Amino acid sequence: MKNTKFFLYGLVFLLLLSSCSKIFYVHIRVMEPSPIFVPPHIKKVVVINRTYTPETKQNKAVNILEGALSQEIPFQDRIAAEECVRGLADQLNQLPRFQAQLDTRYKLEGTGTKIFPSPLDWGKIKEICNYYQCDGVISLEMFDSDNIHEINPVRRETTVNGQKQYYTEYVAHLGIKVEAGWRIYDPESRQIIDQNNFIDTRAWDGSGKNQLEAIAKCPPQVEMVKQGGYAAGMQYAYRISPNWVTVTREMYKRGNEAFKRAYRLCNTGQWNEAAEACKPYINDPDPKIAGRACHNIAVVAEVNGNLDAAIDWVRKAYVDYGLKRSRDYYNQLMQRKRAEEVLRQQMESK
Repeated sequence: MKNTKFFLYGLVFLLLLSSCSKIFYVHIRVMEPSPIFVPPHIKKVVVINRTYTPETKQNKAVNILEGALSQEIPFQDRIAAEECVRGLADQLNQLPRFQAQLDTRYKLEGTGTKIFPSPLDWGKIKEICNYYQCDGVISLEMFDSDNIHEINPVRRETTVNGQKQYYTEYVAHLGIKVEAGWRIYDPESRQIIDQNNFIDTRAWDGSGKNQLEAIAKCPPQVEMVKQGGYAAGMQYAYRISPNWVTVTREMYKRGNEAFKRAYRLCNTGQWNEAAEACKPYINDPDPKIAGRACHNIAVVAEVNGNLDAAIDWVRKAYVDYGLKRSRDYYNQLMQRKRAEEVLRQQMESK
């Protein structure tokens, strides 16, 4: 596992809502768990491409004919699938959960269709894991791509020398739709952890005086195929690995001079000092002032990675002082608390 302390918070920065607003926004980068759970003992993985088909003369002829009929480039699925596994391996290595290698030894054949092949036998999985010294295998087992090709004339209006004139502009909407089917093999438990297929789409728009000019404003088709396949692999990485996201919190900068000072302290990264500036007012006779003080202290606690303290302070702001914004913030923190428990399970050592 990568040496990442998931409970620490990343970059924190401020966004002022408006010059006259009573609040300002704090953006915090936090780690969220992945939708798909992979057992924590699987840390090192190899990504393999199991979508190859036998290179017979008949298969080559069928592929070229299919491409001609569907406006696909020759061997489009193969090119996109190879980019897909590369995109997955590259993105996993950018995320905190896995160390990934891209298989360069095995050239495993699949069905060449949208149907999953039979699972690989566990002897083959063990062989692959031993060769790459890894804990699990992520296999692209089914792959299909379809082009998006739309060109439409659009009537436009312009003014020349004070006179309205109309002309036709051609708008191209080109892209690729990728359907990728994955399996994750766990050799320790001899279980398939995940078997899912996902559809991802990448598209580009271009416009011009004629159809050819509109198409020329989009990437070449081979680049669209490569980028579409690569992006589909990246998306699966986000489905199986925790990743960093940005959450937005609200703090108060109006109500008294202390809140204004706290705002300035936050602007200079002095978060603890900002909380100290608010503390004298947590029992203020004015419930609005007291609630805002507690709310601000809660945000600072979250910035410091202390969710329990943040929950206690924001609960006080809402329950004791009736601050409505604090009710929403309390719900957000409770959701983060539940997510953190899932994250601990995903990131814990074996």
